[in-house]
Amino acid sequence: MKQKARPISLNIKGIGYTLHHSVQLPPSTTPLNDQDHHKIDLGKIYVNEKRSKTIMIENSGDFNFDFVIKKSSIKYLTVSKDSGTVKRNDKKIIELTYSPL
Repeated sequence: MKQKARPISLNIKGIGYTLHHSVQLPPSTTPLNDQDHHKIDLGKIYVNEKRSKTIMIENSGDFNFDFVIKKSSIKYLTVSKDSGTVKRNDKKIIELTYSPL
């Protein structure tokens, strides 16, 4: 019996979703663009002085999402939360603190 090539039919179902998020540097309400580099100006800082800035991550979507902040090797820079979950319709405030010795 000679075998003939026959097409195979598969039914594939999937669920997809889009994240609706924004990252802002308060007091500005303009979201940061992930395609650009952003500089955070802390002004003049003296030895043993601390300066902080906040970053707000907002989730306006229907699903929770996780975030991770990749910190550089600067030992004087601390991040209040370097990872976590932003629940749907919620915000996370992250504080960056620079304190040179």
